[in-house]
Amino acid sequence: TTVEETLEFLREHEVAPKPTKPASLPVRDPADRWILASALAARADVLVTGDRDLLDIAAQTPLRILDPRAFWELARQRR
Repeated sequence: TTVEETLEFLREHEVAPKPTKPASLPVRDPADRWILASALAARADVLVTGDRDLLDIAAQTPLRILDPRAFWELARQRR
């Protein structure tokens, strides 16, 4: 199914680096700075999240931050 294919795709591309310090970007939730640091350390192309705090700062980061629906649309365009 499409859901299974998407999950398999995500599992194949999962990266979990362990940064030494949180990102310096301004985020309402300090814990999200670690998530950003991990994504930046991994040189991720995109961070997929439903977290409003991260989505609200997407335009201020060097990283593309998308909600699941926007990522789905992006993935569909690249097929």
